[in-house]
Amino acid sequence: MASLPRFIYIILACSFLFSCKSNNFEYIEEFRGLKVGNLLPHYTGLSKQGIHIGNNTPEGNFFVHVITHEISETCLDLECDNIAKLVLEKGGHLIVSNDAKLAQKFGIRLISNGQLKFDTSLMILSDKEGIILSMYKNVKITDVKKIISDFDKLRD
Repeated sequence: MASLPRFIYIILACSFLFSCKSNNFEYIEEFRGLKVGNLLPHYTGLSKQGIHIGNNTPEGNFFVHVITHEISETCLDLECDNIAKLVLEKGGHLIVSNDAKLAQKFGIRLISNGQLKFDTSLMILSDKEGIILSMYKNVKITDVKKIISDFDKLRD
């Protein structure tokens, strides 16, 4: 099983090279020290309803971590709106954050502090052990559904 997922991620990378450009988000293998196949940086925090979050908290099969200035506070799953339904149906969790310290851990730069703004947004899919499965930059929260749908098709 260890070699099959690596093969799937290579297929995923190739397929997204073209499709992501048309959606403004882009699949990437590496980003400022993060790399597909490596461990996600450790982090912990609280969602807007006070639920503990982190690179593998709460328990799930996979995680979708989105760092963006599109939101006003960190959210988990349905706190982030109905966009999380597809992730939840697949046994995963959606964590969306605008935390500047977390963004820095993920290599994202703060370009404006007055009205929080980052130099890019980042979406990372990780497994339950915290291994980075895929990464995308310049994502919007609404891109989660398309990325998860396409990722799931390639995994099956």
